[in-house]
Amino acid sequence: MATLSVGGTTVFDGSATQGITTATTFPAGHVIGIWYKEFTSTQTTGGTAYVWQDVTSLTQTITPKSVNSKFWIATRIAFGGPTGNHNYLAINCDGSLVNIADAAGSRLRSSSVGGIASTWHLEDLSSHYLWDANTTSAVTIKTQWASEGTSGNYINRSGRDTDAIYDGRGASDLTIMEISS
Repeated sequence: MATLSVGGTTVFDGSATQGITTATTFPAGHVIGIWYKEFTSTQTTGGTAYVWQDVTSLTQTITPKSVNSKFWIATRIAFGGPTGNHNYLAINCDGSLVNIADAAGSRLRSSSVGGIASTWHLEDLSSHYLWDANTTSAVTIKTQWASEGTSGNYINRSGRDTDAIYDGRGASDLTIMEISS
Protein backbone atom coordinates (compact mmCIF):
# COMPACT_ATOMS: atom_id res chain seq x y z
CA MET A 1 0.00 0.00 0.00
CA ALA A 2 1.15 3.52 -0.79
CA THR A 3 1.49 6.09 1.96
CA LEU A 4 1.27 9.87 1.47
CA SER A 5 2.85 12.04 4.16
CA VAL A 6 2.90 15.82 4.33
CA GLY A 7 5.19 17.49 6.85
CA GLY A 8 5.73 14.18 8.64
CA THR A 9 1.99 13.53 9.02
CA THR A 10 0.45 10.57 7.19
CA VAL A 11 -2.57 11.89 5.30
CA PHE A 12 -3.28 8.77 3.25
CA ASP A 13 -2.21 5.18 3.85
CA GLY A 14 -4.00 3.48 0.96
CA SER A 15 -6.57 1.72 3.09
CA ALA A 16 -10.17 1.61 1.96
CA THR A 17 -11.30 3.44 5.11
CA GLN A 18 -8.84 6.32 4.97
CA GLY A 19 -8.55 8.92 2.26
CA ILE A 20 -8.10 12.60 1.63
CA THR A 21 -11.17 14.19 3.20
CA THR A 22 -12.26 17.59 4.46
CA ALA A 23 -10.44 16.71 7.70
CA THR A 24 -7.11 16.32 5.86
CA THR A 25 -4.85 19.32 6.39
CA PHE A 26 -2.36 20.42 3.73
CA PRO A 27 0.31 23.10 4.13
CA ALA A 28 -0.63 26.55 2.83
CA GLY A 29 -0.36 27.05 -0.91
CA HIS A 30 -1.11 23.50 -2.01
CA VAL A 31 -3.67 22.85 -4.76
CA ILE A 32 -6.35 20.67 -3.19
CA GLY A 33 -8.92 20.68 -5.99
CA ILE A 34 -9.15 21.51 -9.69
CA TRP A 35 -12.25 22.08 -11.84
CA TYR A 36 -12.26 22.74 -15.58
CA LYS A 37 -15.18 23.68 -17.80
CA GLU A 38 -15.13 24.39 -21.50
CA PHE A 39 -17.69 25.70 -23.94
CA THR A 40 -17.08 24.76 -27.58
CA SER A 41 -20.45 25.58 -29.14
CA THR A 42 -21.74 29.12 -29.80
CA GLN A 43 -23.90 31.58 -27.89
CA THR A 44 -25.72 34.72 -29.02
CA THR A 45 -26.37 37.93 -27.10
CA GLY A 46 -29.43 37.69 -24.87
CA GLY A 47 -31.14 40.70 -26.46
CA THR A 48 -30.42 43.44 -23.92
CA ALA A 49 -27.30 45.58 -24.16
CA TYR A 50 -25.01 45.93 -21.13
CA VAL A 51 -26.74 43.20 -19.09
CA TRP A 52 -24.63 40.40 -17.60
CA GLN A 53 -25.51 36.91 -18.75
CA ASP A 54 -23.95 33.52 -18.00
CA VAL A 55 -21.69 31.96 -20.60
CA THR A 56 -23.17 28.54 -21.38
CA SER A 57 -21.40 25.67 -19.54
CA LEU A 58 -18.96 27.96 -17.67
CA THR A 59 -20.50 27.57 -14.20
CA GLN A 60 -19.14 25.46 -11.35
CA THR A 61 -20.59 24.84 -7.87
CA ILE A 62 -17.99 23.86 -5.26
CA THR A 63 -18.08 23.06 -1.56
CA PRO A 64 -14.81 24.44 -0.12
CA LYS A 65 -12.76 21.95 1.89
CA SER A 66 -11.94 24.64 4.47
CA VAL A 67 -13.21 28.06 5.51
CA ASN A 68 -9.65 29.26 4.80
CA SER A 69 -9.54 27.93 1.22
CA LYS A 70 -8.76 30.33 -1.58
CA PHE A 71 -9.81 29.84 -5.20
CA TRP A 72 -7.59 30.72 -8.17
CA ILE A 73 -10.01 31.42 -11.03
CA ALA A 74 -9.00 31.82 -14.68
CA THR A 75 -11.49 32.32 -17.49
CA ARG A 76 -11.35 33.17 -21.16
CA ILE A 77 -13.97 33.74 -23.85
CA ALA A 78 -13.68 34.08 -27.62
CA PHE A 79 -16.13 36.62 -29.03
CA GLY A 80 -17.19 38.23 -32.29
CA GLY A 81 -19.92 40.40 -33.74
CA PRO A 82 -20.52 43.64 -35.65
CA THR A 83 -17.58 45.97 -36.31
CA GLY A 84 -17.11 48.44 -33.46
CA ASN A 85 -19.20 46.64 -30.83
CA HIS A 86 -17.69 45.98 -27.42
CA ASN A 87 -17.95 42.85 -25.30
CA TYR A 88 -17.32 42.66 -21.55
CA LEU A 89 -16.14 39.83 -19.29
CA ALA A 90 -16.57 39.29 -15.55
CA ILE A 91 -16.19 36.54 -12.98
CA ASN A 92 -19.21 36.05 -10.74
CA CYS A 93 -18.42 34.49 -7.36
CA ASP A 94 -21.52 33.42 -5.49
CA GLY A 95 -23.66 36.26 -6.84
CA SER A 96 -21.08 39.09 -6.86
CA LEU A 97 -18.89 40.30 -9.69
CA VAL A 98 -15.22 40.26 -8.64
CA ASN A 99 -12.06 41.75 -10.12
CA ILE A 100 -13.98 44.56 -11.83
CA ALA A 101 -12.91 48.14 -12.50
CA ASP A 102 -13.72 50.98 -10.13
CA ALA A 103 -16.90 52.94 -10.82
CA ALA A 104 -16.36 55.84 -13.23
CA GLY A 105 -19.45 57.70 -14.39
CA SER A 106 -21.86 55.55 -16.36
CA ARG A 107 -19.20 53.12 -17.65
CA LEU A 108 -19.91 49.37 -17.33
CA ARG A 109 -17.63 47.85 -14.69
CA SER A 110 -15.95 44.66 -15.92
CA SER A 111 -12.77 42.59 -15.66
CA SER A 112 -11.93 42.89 -19.34
CA VAL A 113 -13.28 44.77 -22.37
CA GLY A 114 -12.68 44.12 -26.05
CA GLY A 115 -13.80 45.76 -29.24
CA ILE A 116 -14.55 44.05 -32.52
CA ALA A 117 -12.25 45.29 -35.29
CA SER A 118 -14.30 43.72 -38.08
CA THR A 119 -17.06 41.16 -38.56
CA TRP A 120 -14.57 38.41 -39.42
CA HIS A 121 -12.46 38.85 -36.26
CA LEU A 122 -12.68 36.51 -33.30
CA GLU A 123 -11.18 38.16 -30.21
CA ASP A 124 -10.33 36.89 -26.70
CA LEU A 125 -11.12 38.31 -23.28
CA SER A 126 -9.62 36.84 -20.11
CA SER A 127 -9.56 37.38 -16.37
CA HIS A 128 -7.77 35.82 -13.39
CA TYR A 129 -8.66 36.26 -9.74
CA LEU A 130 -7.76 34.85 -6.31
CA TRP A 131 -10.99 34.63 -4.29
CA ASP A 132 -11.44 33.96 -0.58
CA ALA A 133 -14.86 32.30 -0.24
CA ASN A 134 -14.66 32.33 3.58
CA THR A 135 -17.18 29.49 3.93
CA THR A 136 -17.56 25.73 3.85
CA SER A 137 -21.00 26.01 2.25
CA ALA A 138 -21.41 25.41 -1.49
CA VAL A 139 -20.44 28.38 -3.69
CA THR A 140 -21.03 29.01 -7.38
CA ILE A 141 -18.40 30.50 -9.67
CA LYS A 142 -19.27 31.46 -13.22
CA THR A 143 -18.10 33.36 -16.26
CA GLN A 144 -20.40 36.15 -17.41
CA TRP A 145 -20.40 38.45 -20.42
CA ALA A 146 -22.24 41.53 -21.59
CA SER A 147 -22.25 43.21 -24.97
CA GLU A 148 -22.79 46.62 -26.47
CA GLY A 149 -25.42 45.58 -28.99
CA THR A 150 -28.79 43.95 -28.49
CA SER A 151 -28.15 41.32 -31.17
CA GLY A 152 -25.38 39.97 -33.30
CA ASN A 153 -22.67 39.49 -30.66
CA TYR A 154 -21.43 35.95 -30.21
CA ILE A 155 -19.32 33.65 -28.09
CA ASN A 156 -16.92 31.33 -29.99
CA ARG A 157 -17.70 32.66 -33.48
CA SER A 158 -17.18 35.78 -35.56
CA GLY A 159 -19.99 38.05 -36.69
CA ARG A 160 -19.55 36.95 -40.31
CA ASP A 161 -19.23 33.21 -39.55
CA THR A 162 -19.06 32.15 -43.20
CA ASP A 163 -18.97 28.38 -43.73
CA ALA A 164 -15.37 28.53 -44.98
CA ILE A 165 -12.03 27.40 -43.60
CA TYR A 166 -10.89 31.01 -43.03
CA ASP A 167 -13.81 31.74 -40.64
CA GLY A 168 -12.68 29.51 -37.78
CA ARG A 169 -14.48 29.13 -34.48
CA GLY A 170 -13.06 29.32 -30.98
CA ALA A 171 -13.55 27.80 -27.54
CA SER A 172 -14.03 29.36 -24.11
CA ASP A 173 -13.07 27.98 -20.70
CA LEU A 174 -13.13 28.32 -16.92
CA THR A 175 -10.46 26.82 -14.65
CA ILE A 176 -10.72 26.89 -10.86
CA MET A 177 -8.11 25.68 -8.35
CA GLU A 178 -8.81 25.39 -4.64
CA ILE A 179 -5.71 26.45 -2.70
CA SER A 180 -5.09 25.57 0.95
CA SER A 181 -4.13 28.44 3.24
